[in-house]
Amino acid sequence: MRTSALFAAAACAATASAQLRLPFTRSDIGGSTGSNTQRASGTRRSLSELNVFRADNDGYFVNVTVGTPPQEISLLLRVQSGESYVPDADQCEDHWSLLYGACKYGSFASNESSTYVNPGTETFTKSYVGGGQINGEVVSETLHIGGAELPKINLGVVESTGMSMSTRTSVGVLGLGFNDSAYVSSSSSGLGSSLATVPDRLFQDGHIKSTAYSLWLDDESGASGNLLFGAVDKSKFDAPLIRFPIQDRLSTTRFDTMLHSVNVSKTPADAFQPLSDAEAVDSYSDPTYVAVSPEDEASWLPYTLASKIYGLVGAVWSRSQEYWLVPCSANASEARLAIRLHAYDGPVLDILLADLVLPWDYWHSSEWSWDSESETEYCAFGVQSANSTSADTNYAYYRKYSLGGAMLRRSYMVFDLAGEEIAIAKAKVGSTAEEDVVAFESYGAAIPASTSVRPSWCSQGSSLDSCKSGGDSDSGSPYIRTSSSPNRTVLLILIIVGVIVVVVIGLTIWAVMRCRRIRRAEAELAEKQAGVQDAAGAREDIGNGGGHEVAATQEPPAAAAREPPPETAAAATASASTSQQPEGDRVVR
Repeated sequence: MRTSALFAAAACAATASAQLRLPFTRSDIGGSTGSNTQRASGTRRSLSELNVFRADNDGYFVNVTVGTPPQEISLLLRVQSGESYVPDADQCEDHWSLLYGACKYGSFASNESSTYVNPGTETFTKSYVGGGQINGEVVSETLHIGGAELPKINLGVVESTGMSMSTRTSVGVLGLGFNDSAYVSSSSSGLGSSLATVPDRLFQDGHIKSTAYSLWLDDESGASGNLLFGAVDKSKFDAPLIRFPIQDRLSTTRFDTMLHSVNVSKTPADAFQPLSDAEAVDSYSDPTYVAVSPEDEASWLPYTLASKIYGLVGAVWSRSQEYWLVPCSANASEARLAIRLHAYDGPVLDILLADLVLPWDYWHSSEWSWDSESETEYCAFGVQSANSTSADTNYAYYRKYSLGGAMLRRSYMVFDLAGEEIAIAKAKVGSTAEEDVVAFESYGAAIPASTSVRPSWCSQGSSLDSCKSGGDSDSGSPYIRTSSSPNRTVLLILIIVGVIVVVVIGLTIWAVMRCRRIRRAEAELAEKQAGVQDAAGAREDIGNGGGHEVAATQEPPAAAAREPPPETAAAATASASTSQQPEGDRVVR
């Protein structure tokens, strides 16, 4: 809801200390204030019509101005998106029946601004997991936010939408996510360059020293809160403020992390126990990645985990609404959840189950039971999961789970774009203490007053110096990621070095084994040659009486002459004399 008081507060928020404060409020986009049970037509309003959960236009609003002279617009806060855009006023005129009244949070009339520039070459499209799509052009305009002026900033102007305007409200968005998720040039130049986001421009124009911001709620109702760009306010949280690197299964352009464990205490006197059968959701056995999305009211969790929570409060699946509902009486529950994020030394979210029962005037419905012959009042529940009959089963397929505002209501959060980290502490809800603001010293500096978790490769209880958690970062020294706070570049370098070492070791082993094979082959060859020489020598000894040289050509030895016996000599002589004939008459006996 836009109010002059909020605009005045925003205008006074910018200071010369490299930090900028911006208040926000939660608005019920769905319609009138008060009871939401009946619509203007007299029919019951359903969750599907209201789009309470994961609606692309439900959440917290900040007030800004766009153009010259300034046009007041309330923009939807989005932590997980980099795009910032405004509705085109031409699409919100009364003669557009479906869009009538849909732009009640403001729109932008380009023909009324002297600083509007549209080359007509840049377009953008935004699709949502829950369905729906918007299309428009990227233009250059002047944006005033929190007292800071950002001239010639690139904004999207939404010209068309694939959403049903009978059930949704067309609103603008203030994207505070990573630059990689922002618009990409679609011009014929094909440069494909990313355009600066609002946090980028706040840094580039000198309003903050690093692209990071804090976020917290003012009270337990969660109706309003504050953004603090470029700084943290130590008066708003109880130490420690634990920072940890973002973890995403597919990319590094979202503020995501892993659920490490989930425990429950059913009464204040009970100790916390694993949620079911001593089996916690463990990031090391079955990683569950979740987006940290404080702007969304509900959390979306795997059914195996969410079903245990449903059992604690008696939540039921509504076939007609296609959402999980809970008896409104569960808002008196004393049970608590303790959800540890990232790893064994990550921050713990202390969650009252009563906080997960959305207020009665947010949405409620009465259901008649023939068994008890009475009505049960049901409220919307802040934990949802995919159901086999739900239109949101694609959440289970894509595993796009999230932690919403109801679970994060009592948390102080810092989103560090430059350092790719998140920091979380227990918020001092409703604190009226004097501000204690500490700004980031430089771009990429560590989150002030924070303590880092151990590197992911360190085991619990490790005594290695490189595995010691980082201490308080009030010194403000430039944030150089060391072993106590590794980033993906360091890990990539270590992986490359490891691969090189493995290759070198492998080549060394191969070379040694090859040398050994060559030496064995040479030895075997020498042995065979020696055998051949020995055999040749033996043959020479036989032929030459023991000589060691073998003649090239050998003649058969002449027969040895022997004297005949005396008694046969005479006979032989006689025979010789009588047998002499001419050569041609030789007789062979």
